[in-house]
Amino acid sequence: GINAEYGRIGVIDFESPEEGRDALIGETKVDLEDRFLSIKRPICGLTERYMISGPHKWRDFMLPSQILDEFCTANCIPLPTYASDVRNVKFNYEIYTITEFEKHKENFEDPAIWGPIKERTALSVLLEL
Repeated sequence: GINAEYGRIGVIDFESPEEGRDALIGETKVDLEDRFLSIKRPICGLTERYMISGPHKWRDFMLPSQILDEFCTANCIPLPTYASDVRNVKFNYEIYTITEFEKHKENFEDPAIWGPIKERTALSVLLEL
């Protein structure tokens, strides 16, 4: 028998006497266009929180505010307008407030973990789309 070892790749040389060395014994097709898409962008969906450190940190190459701007441009919606404290944003003629999404303020006060409020506000809007 074969002793499989997790995380290790091996090659087994198999030759069937009736088929010969170049016979097709299996096939795998991967459709690269058939992937999970979010309505925001043609890549995998968004996380629920914007964090800049820890195991759940933001890994996308674009910031949430950039994604929101891109969404607006692609859908002919006016760009979002942020209040001076960036806790409120006007998007598509509606006002969104970060406190609507971050219910327990004390959980979101460490800037070393949570990052800029503007990005958290933009992500909150994106998650409402």
